[in-house]
Amino acid sequence: AKKIRDVALAEDGSFTGRVVNDQGKPLDGVVVKLVKGEKEIGTTTADAQGRFKFASLKGGVYQLQTPQSQTTYRLWQHDVAPAQAMRTVVVN
Repeated sequence: AKKIRDVALAEDGSFTGRVVNDQGKPLDGVVVKLVKGEKEIGTTTADAQGRFKFASLKGGVYQLQTPQSQTTYRLWQHDVAPAQAMRTVVVN
């Protein structure tokens, strides 16, 4: 079974993270896609610090895809997120 990670969205519904290599160094210019079910929600490119952001999201289960990986996240509105939910993610 795939591991689903819980993430609390920011108050404005944004989901943020960083793309890094195996040594933890940020990856600039990596294309990051957010998919819900079969529908692509958005695509963005990581900046020089590896950071990316998707805005105005609703809670639900999403796949975050990079050329290197695919990770499943359960996104929660900030006011109902479980205590252990991450605020930001690191992808490699």
